[in-house]
Formats: sequence, C-alpha cells, structure tokens
Amino acid sequence: MIDDPTQITSVKRDVVPDMESEMNENLPFSGQRIAIIGGTAGIGAAMARLAERSGAVVITAGRAHLDIGSEDSIRSYFENLGTVDHLVISAASVQPGPFREGDISAARRSMEGKFWAQYLCARHAQVTRSILLFSGAFGRRPAKGMSILAAVNGAVEALGKALAVELAPVRVNVISPGLVQGTEAYARMPDAVREAMYAATAARLPAGIVGDADSIAGPALSLLASPYATGSVLDIDGGGLLV
Repeated sequence: MIDDPTQITSVKRDVVPDMESEMNENLPFSGQRIAIIGGTAGIGAAMARLAERSGAVVITAGRAHLDIGSEDSIRSYFENLGTVDHLVISAASVQPGPFREGDISAARRSMEGKFWAQYLCARHAQVTRSILLFSGAFGRRPAKGMSILAAVNGAVEALGKALAVELAPVRVNVISPGLVQGTEAYARMPDAVREAMYAATAARLPAGIVGDADSIAGPALSLLASPYATGSVLDIDGGGLLV
C-alpha cells in the first residue's frame, strides 16, 4: 500500500515475472488504482489489504495526509494524487448526542466530518470507474441520541443515488454497515461496557454475531468490482434492519 500520492509507481510482488503477469491477469483489480480515504485504520484498512491482494495499486490516506474538514486540503490532495480507477471514502468524524440538549456545534461538525467530507472528496477526485461512500444503519434505524447520525447517513445515501445519475458512467454506490467491532468508534468505551454492548447486539441480530472490519471489506469491494452496480445502498448489518 502507498500512503504518499507523490511517490506512486507500482506494487512489487516477489514472484517470477512470467508467473506474475499470468497471476495479475486473473486478479479482479489487476493494475487498477484504488484510493481509500480513511484507509489507514478500521474498515478502510481492511479494504486496502484485500484490494492489494486482489491486484490493485492501493493509495491510502489518513489524518496525516489530509484534513477531511478542509476543502483546500482535500483539493490539494487530489491534485497531487491524479487519476484513480476507484475512490473509497470511509473516513468520518462524528459526535452524536441528544437532540434538544446536545451541542449544536457538535452536530454541525458531524455533518462536516461525514457528509461534507465525502461530498468534497467525490467532487475533487479524478475517478474513472467507481466511487464508494459510507453511510450507516442509523440512517434507516434511528436510535435515541443518534438523530444527527440518522440525518447525516440519510444525506450520504441520497447523495450517492444523485451522483450515480450525475457522474455516470462513473458508478457511485453506498455501503451501510451496522455495528462493527474492533474500530476506533468504540475504543474509548470501558472494556466491560463495550463487550456487553457487543454481546447484547449479537443476541438481537439474526446473524448472531457482531461483524468486524474484514466482514465489511469483501462486500464493499464487490461494489467496486461489479460493472452493473450503481446507485445501490448495500446493508451489511447482520440483519439489524430486520429486527
């Protein structure tokens, strides 16, 4: 994986050249450039690992590479990056809280840190094949204290459908994960509280488990790979929307 867009050449594989050529032809993303904003941690990092194993040249960006809250930073990053086949935007910064008592500035920062971040990345990137946005289950299954996440995720899904029309033939899709363990979102919770949340959620879900980043990465990459997928919202939530 590459985390400096000014130093991009190719992915080197330790195999005999003729074998490498034959292997690459059979890989789903052979030679394709995939930029993953948020690709240094969590779901983005899992996607980056899987995409690289699938033949892609993967460029990852985290907080050290661009500020998703700054249009100037986003514009500069993509100017240096150049053209990519696929763009994935998993990075987000959100601060949920109660609707009436919550900090309104935190709600605005949540809209900036997830909706506008994805909007601006999609606007400034030079993409030839597909864009993948990230929403979340709260968009269609709200919960108390999560009204801003419901609004943000709903906006992202609406944006994805609109861009699928406006940016065609570039394909635009949205993936909506449910609760995912092992990510930064819950890292600050006390261990016992976090594990109890996972256990309670797993007991409620039809799948009987709480997913991890790897369980999201494969379905997410399928949206990049399929030439027939555009304007879709893919729910990977263990059946959470059903119960």
